[in-house]
Amino acid sequence: MPLGDRLNMAYASTQVGKGAGIGIVTATGMQTEVGRIAGLMAAAQEPNTPLQARIDGLARVLMGAALAVVAMVVGIGLAKGMDAAEILNTAISLSVSTIPEGLPTIVTIVLALGS
Repeated sequence: MPLGDRLNMAYASTQVGKGAGIGIVTATGMQTEVGRIAGLMAAAQEPNTPLQARIDGLARVLMGAALAVVAMVVGIGLAKGMDAAEILNTAISLSVSTIPEGLPTIVTIVLALGS
């Protein structure tokens, strides 16, 4: 039966204001209504805020730019006949250096100044 039509049921975590009765357990754990609600709450995902969406977009742009620069450097290194190990070290150095370590700090400071 739908939940609203169950007139003779008492659920865990609820209170009875008046009267007496005998109860029979019909479900336990996640099969109860309270367990179903807990499962729905656990499965719910919190949506990103507009700020988080913009920071994710910025991270994608920075990653794309970093990959493009690394590809150019590798291409130039191969065209000049450089050693593969040296090209690899340079590419790794460039890719690590393009990720701004201070971005979370800058965002926090800007938000604090804005408030």
